[in-house]
Amino acid sequence: PAGGCYSPLLCKHVAQIPEASMVNIASSEDGIHSGWLFRRWPVINPNENNFLTYWDAFLAVLVVIVALLAPFEIAFLHLRLDALFVWNRIVDAFFLGDMVLQFFVCYPDPAAPHILVRRPSRIVKNYLSTWFIIDFASILPIDVYTLFVANDRHSSIVNKLRGLRQVKVVRLLRLARLLKLARFRRIFQRWEASIGLSYAMIALLKFVGIAVVMCHWIACLWGGLAVHTCGYPGEGDECSGSCSSWLLALQCAKPAAPRETYQGPQRVYLLSLYWAIITLTSVGYGDITPQISEEYAVCTMCTSVAASMWAYVIGSVCGIVSAMEPHEEAHRRKMDELNSIFGEYCVPQGMRKTLRRYFIENREISRQRAEAELVQHMSPKLRGQLILFMHRRWVEKVWYLAPLSEEALLFLSEKLASALFAPDEEIPSERTLSIIRRGLCSVGNRVISTGQYWGEDMLLANDALRLTLPARSVTFLSVLQLTIADFMDMLELFPGQIGFIRWAQIRIAMWRGMLKIASYAKSIRQTDSAAFDRLADDREREGFIIKALRGEPAAMPLRKAASLQSLGLCEVRRRSGRSRRTWQSGSESVQALGSLAQAALNSTIDKDSASDSEAAWSLAPPGGAGAVLQPL
Repeated sequence: PAGGCYSPLLCKHVAQIPEASMVNIASSEDGIHSGWLFRRWPVINPNENNFLTYWDAFLAVLVVIVALLAPFEIAFLHLRLDALFVWNRIVDAFFLGDMVLQFFVCYPDPAAPHILVRRPSRIVKNYLSTWFIIDFASILPIDVYTLFVANDRHSSIVNKLRGLRQVKVVRLLRLARLLKLARFRRIFQRWEASIGLSYAMIALLKFVGIAVVMCHWIACLWGGLAVHTCGYPGEGDECSGSCSSWLLALQCAKPAAPRETYQGPQRVYLLSLYWAIITLTSVGYGDITPQISEEYAVCTMCTSVAASMWAYVIGSVCGIVSAMEPHEEAHRRKMDELNSIFGEYCVPQGMRKTLRRYFIENREISRQRAEAELVQHMSPKLRGQLILFMHRRWVEKVWYLAPLSEEALLFLSEKLASALFAPDEEIPSERTLSIIRRGLCSVGNRVISTGQYWGEDMLLANDALRLTLPARSVTFLSVLQLTIADFMDMLELFPGQIGFIRWAQIRIAMWRGMLKIASYAKSIRQTDSAAFDRLADDREREGFIIKALRGEPAAMPLRKAASLQSLGLCEVRRRSGRSRRTWQSGSESVQALGSLAQAALNSTIDKDSASDSEAAWSLAPPGGAGAVLQPL
């Protein structure tokens, strides 16, 4: 991929080579063109090598330590052979090792950033022309030269270079390592997918870090200028001396302060940090002021940079904080607009309170709609996985939806619609499955709460068998709703689910049919028993059942109590002088239930969802033949 294709045939064969083999191919090809040096040159893929990830993170920490420690050391400390000197040499060794490592790390091709250049000669050439000079300058042994070589006064070479000892700015070349942070962006890109930290929070942390580092550097520059101009104040009368600096002027202006306040690197740094903070924040008490032209120049530069940086940080932070909670900001705007409507139309106080409570409760629905809009930007596979994860616990609460396939549940999850109802509001639920997410709802004479549902009989096309109980919210009610039209679309896309759904229709139809027949018989309790018993013919009995299932009024004005015995569904046994009804057993009850299910299928189930009723009845139930009699 790095060297291009020489012919279409070569491209075809290269595309079939595994990715793991590309390094060896690149090395071999480079060996042909560049000689023996690169024949066995190893290359490192930064996207797959875990060691490189941890190495970059370790170097990033070292760079931050250098950014804080090097300015303080150069400004306030004298160079000597101590633990700090050894630490700096260890850090130099790590950065030297990183320089060697960079000769083997692949880099993105500028022409195609998604492709890594693996040819060793190009990797070496790229590093030498980009980061090598900066990395080499950052590890120059200036401290070693100053400490060991510059003290040798008998060397003629040293006599020519002795001035370098006084030029401490050269030691600041170590700060060139800060430019390595730009190379560590790949670390943050990897962490971006692993750590779910808010971008607003990351930006705030970045600006806090910028402000801290800026104050630290200004403090080191301001304090180092005073120390290298006149040194630390001594025990004598420094106010009448020929040397002048802001540190001596501060000591003379405040003679009552302890002399230790102006001595030592830590105390002078604290005074410098105090001046840097009041300069950065534009407070400026005026007790620390420049005394010489060099200090005036440094003060002017620091004030300009600090003021510009502080204005940038304040503006950026204000913009970030205002955008940290977009949903809350949108909610507050809606509430302000609502209050404006109240004032314009003089809405009564009671209605205002109700509407405000509704919009407060609707805040969650608005957030869910914003989430749904965000989900639409994902690929179909990822969108489905996330939506199914979010709604699975609600969908699987419905008994005939839980066994469906993952693809079917995914489709149904995407079709779920969120709705919010105010207290004492009627809920439209015509052939709609409703699942409660939050709140209380009254359905008929029962109250249901979170996790419960109603409308599962939407599978039935017969209006007489579906419960038409009114649903009304008791509190603010948040529900997920699924219509029969969306459910039928799922069956068309996934015909393999029709068998189980057909069986669910049969179970619901049989149960509701039995209740309907019993209610139908009870409604004509005052009937003529002789006329009712004349329904001995199977056809007349089937017609009676069909009328009951269709909800038609009774054709005969019977006045005596109807008996389920005439329907062939139960028998009467007399024991100890009392009458007791029991369900029939054996072939008679199976035949009765079979005829009832056949009638239910013929009168209740959508014809579009299966070929015909007999074919649907022939489907084997999930639990075997005995599943017909399972209680619902």
